[in-house]
Amino acid sequence: MIFDHLKNIEKYTSLNPNFQKACSYLMSTDLSSLEKGRFEIDGEAVIAVIINDEQKSKENVTLEGHRRYIDIHVTIEGEDVVGWKNASACEMTGKFDEENDCIFFKNRPTTWITIPENHFAIFFPHDAHAAMAGAGRIRKLVLKLEV
Repeated sequence: MIFDHLKNIEKYTSLNPNFQKACSYLMSTDLSSLEKGRFEIDGEAVIAVIINDEQKSKENVTLEGHRRYIDIHVTIEGEDVVGWKNASACEMTGKFDEENDCIFFKNRPTTWITIPENHFAIFFPHDAHAAMAGAGRIRKLVLKLEV
């Protein structure tokens, strides 16, 4: 997991070929104007998901993980609270859903971070994460980058 201010996002472009596309999108888009929903930036290689919902609280979130995608969670409005635990230390609740690239875990997070406005966190396939664990409404962008 990586946590940083949005102004530093370009420092991470060497992590994966799709980071440059994601960074270009972030730098050229008015994030406050984005409507809720899911859309492709570069086919299935870079996908954007805009979320505008109430958070669930720490007690009501579930750790999840991905194999095909790296997630970049960008807070647009509000503060996102996200739980984290190394996925290798987690027990799955069921089978991996290949179609949705998602697995859920029985465990609870070992670490909590707050992602304020204009900040981001990057979650790799080895990072189990539980987002939207705070209180109140949040607008956020999740960029999914194919590994």
